[in-house]
Amino acid sequence: MPGVSLAPEEKLEIARALDELGVDAVEAGFAAVSEGEMEAIGLIAEEGLRAEVFSASRSLRRDIDAALEAGVDGVNIIIPTSDLHLRYKLRKTRAEALEMLRRGSGAHRRGLNGGWLEDGARLPEGGGGRGPGGRRREGGPLRHGGRPHA
Repeated sequence: MPGVSLAPEEKLEIARALDELGVDAVEAGFAAVSEGEMEAIGLIAEEGLRAEVFSASRSLRRDIDAALEAGVDGVNIIIPTSDLHLRYKLRKTRAEALEMLRRGSGAHRRGLNGGWLEDGARLPEGGGGRGPGGRRREGGPLRHGGRPHA
């Protein structure tokens, strides 16, 4: 939500409450965004929650590195998949975007669980929220046997 900023301790309090409610996974933030965000995610990852702790990430090595540094269990790869985003922002074909998702910058090979999330729902220029196959999708596994998290 625009204009809302939480201290790391406040984010930890929310993660504890979600864990007490029995959620399976908590997306604690986006580790690559800032030192403060990485600190908050690290606090949550070190808390010993029953829930798996995830960081949002782009399919970029530096984002995966930040998630690993924060100590999370996995990443949710965010990628724009609308025709507008593919053509003008990523400058990639749909097949190239799918390959980016499959690669996930090696997240699964580096010990991280993960899934992909379509970014079109977060952006007003999302162009209809179409997944990599041209169908409406909310997310899917990064690797065979992986389970999507949101």
